[in-house]
Amino acid sequence: RLSALFETMAEGVVFIEPTGAITFANPAAERLLGLSRPTIEQRHYDSSQWEILREDGTVIADAEMAGVRAMTEQRSITGQVMGVRRPDGSTSWISVSASPVIDASGGLAGVVGTFADIGVLRNAERKLEAEQAFTEKVINSLTDIFYVLSVQENGRLVRWNKAFSL
Repeated sequence: RLSALFETMAEGVVFIEPTGAITFANPAAERLLGLSRPTIEQRHYDSSQWEILREDGTVIADAEMAGVRAMTEQRSITGQVMGVRRPDGSTSWISVSASPVIDASGGLAGVVGTFADIGVLRNAERKLEAEQAFTEKVINSLTDIFYVLSVQENGRLVRWNKAFSL
């Protein structure tokens, strides 16, 4: 059952040894990273073959990555957003969580990393931001006074245009 769980889940799962070697990757990891399981399992988390990006497009240093932090800080790291450059040149935007695995003697056995595709969410956020910017331009281009009062907030003024401010 456990094997079926890992093989069928939508989130990518990898296991990172204390040495940094990735020794397990599920099919979702393959799909999200654009690499075969054997290729993933031949890499280390700090391999120069990875190009891991921050949201602003700059490269994330190894020490900042969730898996490395989980290993060095010996605590769970959740929700780190990063982009992983795929072999085809596209970028997978993922939300990564990593947790240390402690063995029976209290030592670090490795780290389990999980990651989910957030590309659709990022695209929707960008579209919303563009729509908000357009709406703001339209409202501020009106020469007549425009304002909105909130019914839920007892008539508090919540939006207005430049003409209202004059």
